[in-house]
Amino acid sequence: MAVLTFLGLLAPVYFIPDFLVRMFPEQIFLVTILSVATIVTLMTYLIMPVLIWLFRGWITAEG
Repeated sequence: MAVLTFLGLLAPVYFIPDFLVRMFPEQIFLVTILSVATIVTLMTYLIMPVLIWLFRGWITAEG
């Protein structure tokens, strides 16, 4: 599960803060809060459910 979390975090952690910095230059605290809120929401409701479904055979003990 840690590997899936790592994989799931790669793209959002790379792209979301960069996108928000362009929208809110010189507002580092706001960018940090919005980045964390967006990444946590995406990981909880979109990314992890999809990754768990894709890797369900690898996660569950079969046989």
